This record gives sequence, C-alpha cells and structure tokens, in this order.
Amino acid sequence: MIVKFLRWWLNELTLLVPESLRLVVRPRRPLLRIELTNEGMHVYTQLNDKVNEFGHISKTEETEYPHEGPMLSGDGHYIQHRISRLDPAHTQVTIAVSPDLGLSKELELPLPTEENLEQVMSFQVERETPFRRDDVYFDYQVLDRDKQRQRIKILFHVIPRHLVQEALALVRNWDVRSVQGKARTRINGWLELHFLSRRYNQHGAIRLQLGLVTLNILLVVMVVAISFIRQGRDLYSLQSEFEEVQSGAAKSIELRDRISRIESEMQSLVELKLSRPAMVVMLEELSVLLPDTTWLYQLEAKGDEVNLQGISDSASSLVSILESSHMFHNTRFAASVTQDRQKGSEQFRLTVDIERKKSIEHKLEE
Repeated sequence: MIVKFLRWWLNELTLLVPESLRLVVRPRRPLLRIELTNEGMHVYTQLNDKVNEFGHISKTEETEYPHEGPMLSGDGHYIQHRISRLDPAHTQVTIAVSPDLGLSKELELPLPTEENLEQVMSFQVERETPFRRDDVYFDYQVLDRDKQRQRIKILFHVIPRHLVQEALALVRNWDVRSVQGKARTRINGWLELHFLSRRYNQHGAIRLQLGLVTLNILLVVMVVAISFIRQGRDLYSLQSEFEEVQSGAAKSIELRDRISRIESEMQSLVELKLSRPAMVVMLEELSVLLPDTTWLYQLEAKGDEVNLQGISDSASSLVSILESSHMFHNTRFAASVTQDRQKGSEQFRLTVDIERKKSIEHKLEE
C-alpha cells in the first residue's frame, strides 16, 4: 500500500512540473508502435505528437508468420533496418492488436467477484475460450452492475500470445519485457501491450523524481517555517489585543450588556412570531369557514390584522361566519360593499383581527 502511494505521489509531482523542465531532466524518448491487423503489420515511431511511419509488412493466406519472426520482403527489410537504428535503452515498444484478431465475449458473474476481478478473469480464460491461460493476453471491461440481482456483466477480450510474439520478433535482439503484464483495451476496441527492453535507461526519470522529492521536502520545510513565523506574529498580535481588552474592560462590559439587550429583544420577536398562528393554518381555517359562493382574490396579513378582498353572493353574512371562528375576532368592513348587477354578486373588503395562540387555546378549552 505504501509503495503504491509513493508511486502515485511521484507521478502526481511529475505532472506538476512544466513540460519544458521535464524534457531538460528527462530527454525525449521515441515510442515504437506495431499495429497488427488481418492484412499484416503497420510499424510507426512516435516522438511526442510527431508520428513517423516505417512501413507495412503484408500477411498472405499462403504465408503465415513463423514464430521466430515475419517473412520480410519489400518494406519488411527497410522496416527492420529502421528499427535497428533505434536505441533500445531509450525506446518504448507498444503492440496494438486489432479487435478482429482477438476474441471478445460477454460474461455474467456474481457481483462480489469484482473485488478480485483480475484473478477471476484469469481463471475464466480456459473456461470460456479454447486457449490456455499461458497462451493469451487478456483484458476486461465492466459493462453493467445489477445490485438487485447481485450480478456483474463483463466484456472479456482475449488475444493469442503468438501474434504478439510475431510482432516482438522485429525487436528480438532487444530482450524486451512486459510493463503491465496484461493487455489494455482502448476506446476503439484495440488491445495494447507495452514493453521495455531490459536495457531501458530510466535514470532520467529517477533523477526527475529525486529532484521532485528534494523540492517537495524543501517546500515542506518552508511551509513549516512560515507556519512558525505566522504563529509568532499571531501570538504578538493576541498579546496586544489582550492588553487593549484589559485597558478597555468597561467597554467590554457595556458591549456585553448591549448583547444581552439585543438577545432579549430577539427573544421577544421570536415569542411574538410564535404567538400568532401560521399562515398555512389561517388559510386552512378560511377555506373551511368561507362558503362555496365566496371567492377571495386578495389576502394580506399585517401584524395582527388580515385584509380580505373578494366576491360573494352575500357579503354581509361573512361577518358572522368569521366571528364564529376561534382564530378571528373584530370582523369589520374596510370599505362599502359594491353590487355587481350583471353577475348578481357583491364585492367586499373585510378586516379581521387574529387571535393569539394562547387565546385560541383558552377558547378551545372553554
């Protein structure tokens, strides 16, 4: 666990370094990419974003690649010559295999197997494919997780190992080794394997990482030192403030009294708010009291008063209706009732006072 953390930490530090500085410490290194398709091999080199195609080695139906290497003709000898000019100590190798040359299959497994999916899929090679485990490279992708059924759907990719060995025959003198140990599926479905020569020189990367570690230690020391300096300044500032507080004890007491008064006023406001029924309760009471022939088009609550404006078949009867409620009292018309002769209704404007909660509770007990 610690080794994985340190590796992740160093990689993250490396990404923080500008590309120009990374190239100074760690020189640019080419990538030899060999793509395998049904037609043959395509060989490229890549240096940063610049791609240089070496050529193509065809594969015919009559001539299969021997395990010791492809039949070289035409571009093949030229490609071999170009590869021989590369330095194994500074060149990475990637073998990319077309999806057509591999085997893909969807599998459904128990969901708990995801905790150790790498080992589980290794066992599935001989169960789900005609190959032996040692004869293939494989990769997998999680397609779906069904937590209700406790199942997981996997897309399983397998490529014969001999295809990769045929491509590696182009660099047979490099004594390469696998970097990852398994294939990696790209977005386009190609499977990639990465190799390095045993002579591959990683001193540049090591120097960069050691430099980053040293820089990081210096930064930590600086952060700690700055922290102590700030603490000293804060302590001095606190001492000055404490002296000011001591000299102004009277102001502190006065401020405390003001805070107490403000808290008392705030408590009074809260109690006043709680003493009135909630708006939703008043609306519910009005919806129950008012007859179906009455419509409100404006309701305004101000303090302990509620102003109602609306239309009713009998506006005068609303006074007694509202007075019958335990929540309202002192119902009165705020304006004259207006007759609407066409509709046969009356427009009214009423004002009622809201009872306090305690008064409502007392009336209900009575």
